[in-house]
Amino acid sequence: AFSAAAFACAASPISSLPNADAEAQLASAAVCLLQKSSAHKKEPLAQGRALGDDTPAHPKTTFGSVLLNGFSWNSHWQCSENPECLAAATTTFVELTKLSDAHFAVAIQLGKTSRVDLPSSGLLGWTQVDGTCRSAYGDTLALVLAPGYSVQAQGGGCLSTDYDARAFAVARVKPPAHVYGCDELCIVGIHAPHSPVLQGKSTVASVCGDLVQQCVVAMGDWNREPEGLLVVWQDLIGGSSPHIIAPNERTCCWPEWKYYNAWYDHLATNVAHAHVSETAVYDYPNTHLLPESQHKPISVQLILPS
Repeated sequence: AFSAAAFACAASPISSLPNADAEAQLASAAVCLLQKSSAHKKEPLAQGRALGDDTPAHPKTTFGSVLLNGFSWNSHWQCSENPECLAAATTTFVELTKLSDAHFAVAIQLGKTSRVDLPSSGLLGWTQVDGTCRSAYGDTLALVLAPGYSVQAQGGGCLSTDYDARAFAVARVKPPAHVYGCDELCIVGIHAPHSPVLQGKSTVASVCGDLVQQCVVAMGDWNREPEGLLVVWQDLIGGSSPHIIAPNERTCCWPEWKYYNAWYDHLATNVAHAHVSETAVYDYPNTHLLPESQHKPISVQLILPS
């Protein structure tokens, strides 16, 4: 069934996949997205988990290295206002998190003002850290971490004014495999405002302490191309600037004819000696539901020193 869905995907949009059963169509769409991901990867993507397998991979180790996979998607608030679109986006987020073999994932605006509980939506055993803005327009972000990643401290909140409300979440994490120079990691999920970051740095400092110097992995929608990301990093995180920012290609927004070419979604890290094994930028999911302003999901396979 999956090969048939992938074949149909290669020839047609996800919204036209020949599957009468709605739940099966969503599962086929998740497989389809992986098949249609960008082909510019440095190495083949680690084989994804089968649908329905709730056991995420632990970091895969090679000599002197440990693998950390991140996944991020801004499904955008317009989708959250449509119950059918929100349900489809939740299913797609969970399945792509599993299929990309992610160890952490960032869900942005999956729910406009109220959170979606991802562990009870299919990520059984994962830990969810929320960032919520309850201001004029509202914003939500969920950072989820796979079993084995022990959360030692957490926080979250808003990054700007009520009228440019954007959320973030941060966790100090003990990973299941040792990372050279970092007994713990500071993992940040971010939905950066279009205007400057005005708050949140004290929360990151309180949660992560000295880890901000060289043990940070941050991922999400930065609302900026790579050059502008560096300013946001210093305004929110501080410490050493990131030496890796990936991917670097268009991720915003659907429908593309309506929006300018925006390279907004990235993973960034200042962990010394880290490097990217591969990246993937997926096609816009669930376009049959007209998800206005939706971004493309991204995944990054990061190799950290051990």
